[in-house]
Amino acid sequence: MPPSNADADFDGLVGVIEMLQERIKSDAVIGRNETRTRDALITPLLKALGWETPVLVPEYQTRHGIADYALLKSSEAVGRPIALVEAKRMNDYLNEEHRNQVFDYARDREGVEYVGLTNGDIWKFYQLIEQGQRQPILEVSLRDEPAHTCAEQLWRFRRGEQGFTGPDGSLPSDQESTGEPNRLFVGNIPFRMTQDELHDLFSQAGAVVSVHIPTDRETGRPRGFGFVQMEDDVSKEQAVQMFNGYSVSGRALVVNEARPREPRF
Repeated sequence: MPPSNADADFDGLVGVIEMLQERIKSDAVIGRNETRTRDALITPLLKALGWETPVLVPEYQTRHGIADYALLKSSEAVGRPIALVEAKRMNDYLNEEHRNQVFDYARDREGVEYVGLTNGDIWKFYQLIEQGQRQPILEVSLRDEPAHTCAEQLWRFRRGEQGFTGPDGSLPSDQESTGEPNRLFVGNIPFRMTQDELHDLFSQAGAVVSVHIPTDRETGRPRGFGFVQMEDDVSKEQAVQMFNGYSVSGRALVVNEARPREPRF
């Protein structure tokens, strides 16, 4: 059976990330200049995720400065970005000042739900919530993590697993919910965390029915995400409240309800 468009797009994303990983290793010039970092690493990945002109807008003017990228929900949503992204040189350490800079760009900008910060290697996205608060929902490192793992987390984010809307697209078949009740998706899991440890953690919110952390078919390494099925709706909601954004080994977990597979057209 030929792959679906979604599976083909996902495989293409993995291929782009592998190419970018080679650039990070071999091209020392990339890290010295922000323009070079953007051209060689950041723009190609955004395009591989489906943001191309006209839904990818560089040098986007806001009331508080110029964001490096605006990501539009659709080509019809001119002037209404759903996310703003700030880019830095690959050699730059992403710090609180950089985060505050992109948060300022999104301030008072109606419709912006997410902000991103990247140096081409590390990618961080935050969801904006009420009263100026923000919730970390994604962090990946192209240099340190397998291409497939990076692609899976970015794919979920792009295709709506975190509520991030954009052009239609389904998740790869082996990442979708099976439709089991009270099943949670858990992203950004530390690679050394075991299923037993994840079970013990979520048991603090209520009875756990099952835990599954998928592994890479070729390497056997954990993929960095998993599924936890809670006993009932109350414990499921409690787990989301307790552990979405919860830090484990320096990584903020992403926890939300696993979505059932949508029909593919």
